[in-house]
Formats: sequence, C-alpha cells, structure tokens
Amino acid sequence: MFVDLSAMSQQDQFTRTGLTAAALGNHQQAFDLFQQALQLDPRDSEALYGCCLALKALDRHGPVLAYANRLFQAGFAYTKESQPQAALDCFEKVIALGLGSTQVYLSCGMSLRALERRDEALSYLEKACALTPGDIHATLVHALLLQELNRHREALLAYRRAAELEPDNFAANFNQYASHLALGEFAAGWEKFDWRWRNTPNHQFSPDFAQQLWNGQELAGKTIVLYAEHGQGDAIQFCRLAQAVAERGATVLLAVHASLKKLLTGLAGTTQVIGQGETMPPYDYHCPLMSVPRVLGVTQDTIPSALPYLHADPAKVRHWAGRIGAPSGRLRVGLTWAGEARPEPDEIAMNRRRSIAFAQLATLLDLPGIDFYSVQKGQAAQDELQQSSLKHRVIDLSAGFSDFAETAALLENLDLLISVDTAVAHLAGALGKPVWLLNRYAGCWRWELEHSDSPWYPGVLRIFRQSAANDWDSVLAEVRHALQELNKGRE
Repeated sequence: MFVDLSAMSQQDQFTRTGLTAAALGNHQQAFDLFQQALQLDPRDSEALYGCCLALKALDRHGPVLAYANRLFQAGFAYTKESQPQAALDCFEKVIALGLGSTQVYLSCGMSLRALERRDEALSYLEKACALTPGDIHATLVHALLLQELNRHREALLAYRRAAELEPDNFAANFNQYASHLALGEFAAGWEKFDWRWRNTPNHQFSPDFAQQLWNGQELAGKTIVLYAEHGQGDAIQFCRLAQAVAERGATVLLAVHASLKKLLTGLAGTTQVIGQGETMPPYDYHCPLMSVPRVLGVTQDTIPSALPYLHADPAKVRHWAGRIGAPSGRLRVGLTWAGEARPEPDEIAMNRRRSIAFAQLATLLDLPGIDFYSVQKGQAAQDELQQSSLKHRVIDLSAGFSDFAETAALLENLDLLISVDTAVAHLAGALGKPVWLLNRYAGCWRWELEHSDSPWYPGVLRIFRQSAANDWDSVLAEVRHALQELNKGRE
C-alpha cells in the first residue's frame, strides 16, 4: 500500500518508515528509525511501542522494560495534561506488551472513565483490584466507577473493602453517603455525609464558629445559626428544615448566599436571614443545613414535604406578569439547560454530564401552542442561546434576574419549568410549581433511582431519566411527547 510521506511531519515519517521496516522484518533498521522519531518527540507512543517490539525481535529483552516504562510515563504525562485518549493509547500498548500491572490497569480504567467509557473502564479496574486486592487507590476508583454506573450496592461493598484497608480513609467512608441516600437508606447516608467535616470544611460561610456545633442539644431559649453549604440548590432544598428546628424552641438564624437572601426572608421558622459576607449576630449553636437531617433523624417518610414552602413577592409577580403580558391561552414553559460552571475538575465533568446543549432542545421548540421562556443564567449558556438560529423560538427575559427572588416571580407566571439538575429546579419545586427534571444517568443521590417522582417535591416534580450515559435524545423525545399530551389536555 502506498503511503504519501510528503504531507507528514519528519517525526511521523520516521515512525511510519520504522513500522514498514518492522513489517518487512528489518528490526534493527526499524529500531533506528523509531529512535530518530523519539528524538523529535520523546512521547511518540507508536515509536516507543515499536522500539519494544523491535528489541524483543532482536532478543534484546533487557532494554524492553526501560522503553515500556517510558511508554507508561508518557501516558502519565498525558493524563496530567488532561489528554485521556493519548494516555489510554500509551497504557494499552504497555498491556499489549504483556506488561500489565495493577498501576497500568488502573491507569487504563481512569483514562476510559475520563472519556466516559465507563463500562470498558470497569473491566480494567476489576483486573487492577484482582491483581492487588490491598491497593486502596484501585479499590476506591473501582467503587467510584460502580457509583457512576448506578451499581450502588456493589459500590458500597467496594468502599467497605477500602475502609477495611484504611479505617480512617476519608473517601472510603464519605463517598458511601451518596449510595446510601440514592438507595433511600437515609440514616446511614446522613451519618456518612458528616464525614465531610473530617476533611477541609467546605461551605459558603467562613465565620469563626466560636460557639458549639448543634448535635441535638436542648434548644429552648437558644439561638442557632443554620448555614448554607455548597450550591444554592442545596440551600433551597434544605432550608425547609428551619421550621422543624424552630419548633424545638430555638430562635433560628439562616445564613445563605447573597443571591438567596431576599427569597428566603420570611421563611417559616426563621427570625433573620443573613447574606454571605454580613456580620453574624450573637448565637448559641451553629449547624450546617445539610447536617440537620441527621440530627432530626429525617427519613423518606418524614421529609417536611408540604408545598409550597417558599413564596414569591406578590409585587414582583405582578411586575413579571406585566412584562410577559396577559394570558393568551398558550402554554408557558420555562427552560433551563445548563448548570452553573465551577472551576474544579470534578465539578466541570459533572456539569458537562448534567447539562444539555441548547441546540438539543430543537426537538421541543417546534411544538405549536407553546411559548418558551429562558430561565437560564450563566454567560456561556446565554451565548449558546444568542448564537442559535432558534433563538427566536425562546423569549429571553433572564437579564432581569438580579437574584432568586426575581426568578421566583417569573416562575409564578409560567405553567411549567423544564430544567436540568440545577438550583432553578429546586426553586420551582419549593414554590409548588410543576417542574420536569431532565436527569443525567447516575444522577444526584437526591433523585434516588428509577422513580419518576420525588419525596422532596411531591406532586409537582416529574423526573425524566437517561437510560444510558449522555443519551439526551431519548429523554427529550419523551419530554416532547409529554408536552404534546399536556398541551392537548388544555384544549
């Protein structure tokens, strides 16, 4: 077969010519050509692999290991540079040489996971764990992958094996919480979730909590600060528990993101809402909002589920009604297609999995009798809308969302919100507004498994789930059919 070398780089020419020489049995010539390629690119995986094969053919087995190690190190370098496909190519070549080890199989599995080829990654991780059952890193990655494949029972067994290897290992204990909660095992889940405080505290507020952490102590006549952690959706979901704490006789102060202060002011059970960065009044106890379920012993059956527990400002509702105009008889549907972008690598990957490209919503936007409204925040997602040829099908009023109080007022004027798993979905549920959640495969624990409803927002939240990773097409086809049926029922 003729190969045109003129269009190749000099390095590629050396590599290709070396491969041809090897195929003809000229192994010393092949080795010399591969060496020249490596002088131009020391991480050329084809050349490194070719050197190994040539040396084996020449019965020079000693140097083979050195070149195989260079091949592995090249893969490791690609991994650090977030080039999982190039890394995988290196690791698989090491295995093809018959030099697979726990570390090599683990590295293959992690590269495949980064490429979101989880089923393939699992077989490599199983080999890594079988080779060295005491390797806690391999055991933990295996457990994490099982979680991402919705195999939560197996994931718990793997995490427990890791905890047996290192009883105080943070990930081996903490990561169990998501599987327990996804399975509806709230008591075990809340307990494991509190392991987060054994690691670096991660919450939106960093006051000097000089007073005692509340862990069920008597609260009559005491003041307690319940404060937000992590995202705004978490705060919206768990702020409902303030009333149950107040019923124990406490004065409840609620510390939340500044964007939530107006919305949550007046929340049942709270005396004062404090925005991030504001001075904390005197208090006796503090407790993160997401630890309150453990202290109160919240189960699936005892979630405070009366809706709505949040309310939009009537004046703001009227303002948005004026902007939208009088009801026309057409269905009014809000759309949120992307989550908040965060800088951490794991958060970037999660946000990519939970978000939808605006263009994918085209299957909904041609439905007659429906007005679609953008409830999307975030510059990147907004740019998607503005650059789309379908932007005329969506009414974009999101520039008026100064905070969640404004968003709530708009939602009160809509018939339905269709949203990916982000804070706006929680907001609609808390307002008692119908919300259809587009849920990624192996989604967040709070939406549990298989159900199309949720005990957190009963009667208003409907879940449309991916049956396979990244398969939004089937989800949106199901949503399209449901929208047609909903609109037909209004006729």
